[in-house]
Amino acid sequence: MQPEYLARLSPDLQAMVGEIEAAIETEILVVVDPERAAHIRPDGRHILACKVNQDGALLLTPSADYFPNGGVFHELLHVKRFLVDGVPQLGDNPASEHWNLELDEGLHKLDLSLEHFFIVPQELGRYPDRSG
Repeated sequence: MQPEYLARLSPDLQAMVGEIEAAIETEILVVVDPERAAHIRPDGRHILACKVNQDGALLLTPSADYFPNGGVFHELLHVKRFLVDGVPQLGDNPASEHWNLELDEGLHKLDLSLEHFFIVPQELGRYPDRSG
């Protein structure tokens, strides 16, 4: 993770980033994605996101100034589950001649909902102020 973002995190999250990066043997990159600014929770907080593939992970933030520990922890849990723990993700096979974008997107949404059954309890256990 870029030093300017890593320095903003609590020591335990800095350690978590280091452990994940060591396990996946690549850096988790933080990318400012202005489109994230359109994703706002009912309580007014922005929503971070991550993109994960076999090559590594990106954490997406709506601005360089928005990088809260609770949101980062949530995204790091996704990264760890997919890239370190090897939890599979649902999706249609893009190599198939019958690949269907709508099916793929639907499976991704279902997968994300199921993933949150595991992620959110851990997140709220550490950051109870994130409920709501």
